Amino acid sequence: MAKSHHFSHVAQASTYQVFDALRRNGAMSRAAIAAHTGITRPTVSGATERLVAAGLVCPTDRRTTGQGRAGVIYEIAPHYGVILAIAVDGESVHVAIKSLADTWLEQRVFPCPDLNQPHALPDQLLALLTPLIERINLPVKAMGISVAAPVDPESCQAVRLPLLPFGAICEVSLKDYFGGRLGCPVVIDNDVNWAALAEVTYGAMQGQRNFICVYLGKGIGAGIYLEGHLIRGGAGLAGELGYVPVEEHINLQDYVTAAAANNPGLHEANAQRDRAIAHIGKVIATASIVVNPDALVLTGPLSEFPAVFDRVKEAISGYLLRPLPVLQSHMPEDAPVRGAACGAYQKMLAQTGLL
Repeated sequence: MAKSHHFSHVAQASTYQVFDALRRNGAMSRAAIAAHTGITRPTVSGATERLVAAGLVCPTDRRTTGQGRAGVIYEIAPHYGVILAIAVDGESVHVAIKSLADTWLEQRVFPCPDLNQPHALPDQLLALLTPLIERINLPVKAMGISVAAPVDPESCQAVRLPLLPFGAICEVSLKDYFGGRLGCPVVIDNDVNWAALAEVTYGAMQGQRNFICVYLGKGIGAGIYLEGHLIRGGAGLAGELGYVPVEEHINLQDYVTAAAANNPGLHEANAQRDRAIAHIGKVIATASIVVNPDALVLTGPLSEFPAVFDRVKEAISGYLLRPLPVLQSHMPEDAPVRGAACGAYQKMLAQTGLL
């Protein structure tokens, strides 16, 4: 496990700002970091020394040019290690490896292993990952796992629900398995929560502190992001919108699935499609009234059809207490694995004492 350096509160804040400036902007001198962050040069120098001592940052062979004394240029240490992430959804396995400088080193998609033997799943996933890890030839500092199922934040175990199409994931503890095999901290969550984290890091929700990310596809769920944090709820079941009853003895997921059975993508107009969209809009609006976000972002295959997105957006607006921006996600379908990598990155920073 990565060692925590237990920076003081003041030192932790400035040290993280310096590290984040290097992560976002690439190699910089201490003077450039001070100008970029607004931190005094002596404070930047102290933070840089702490980061170098921790192995997270290193000086380069380059120097600043121009008037005055040449300054050393620093960068995120390229050999410190990498962040590993996987997203398992029952059909495919997305794998991503990124450097601490936020560069994607590997992004691959594999068919999902056979789920008829769920207890063999961890070994099968490790077999997919091992050649990629060996090729990178750097230590894995943290791992993020995305699964198409709610995850209890206390036990870190997938929760079995009636509509869950991927029940095999509930039979194994991927967190314990990979933590033991790789010797690094592991974080695990459901795919929509990780997609929400990807949206706020790379996508339409950058700069937002309060929003709901709604996935519309084979499943219907929401990632709730409030005051800068994901809200998971008891047993990790926050945001399971597909289970909200919309008519007698039928929930939203079942209704939309039935409507899409003979109308893939819900792109053909008919009474059942229109009623399904009305139900989707009403459920999302109800969640918005309860949670009070500042924005909504819709993702997933159904949201990609303009006719569906526009009608869902219209249906939502009819119930809201105040106008809200409803945006269409432009994140690629690998948003969950990108979000899982972000979560693992945050875990690594916490382990090193920067967060």
